[in-house]
Amino acid sequence: MTHLMLLMGAPPEGSSPNLFVAIIPYLLILLIFYYLLIRPQQKRAQEHRKFVASLKKGDSVVTESGMFGTIVSLDDDSVVLKIADNVKVRFLRVKLASPASRVAAEPARKKNRSGGRGTS
Repeated sequence: MTHLMLLMGAPPEGSSPNLFVAIIPYLLILLIFYYLLIRPQQKRAQEHRKFVASLKKGDSVVTESGMFGTIVSLDDDSVVLKIADNVKVRFLRVKLASPASRVAAEPARKKNRSGGRGTS
């Protein structure tokens, strides 16, 4: 490697490295970060906003803490979930993670991938 640098010689006098060429790697890193990190997060946030806006009485949902419940009533920024007989809890709308049907379908997919064998 050092032999290659010695063969290249010194840069011509009075010339400076091209600034655009020096910035290209940084621009590529920013572009990769955008497509791998920022854009997917924005899509997830948009889907969550649509989910929260479409909530209605009787929907089964899962909270961010993992609690399952059925919506009994809705306010502008909160919902009341029925989690058991005679047990109702108030949650902020934004703290609802997803519909319960989506969460119930995921263990079945994982079980099918593992060939039906459990981990216990």
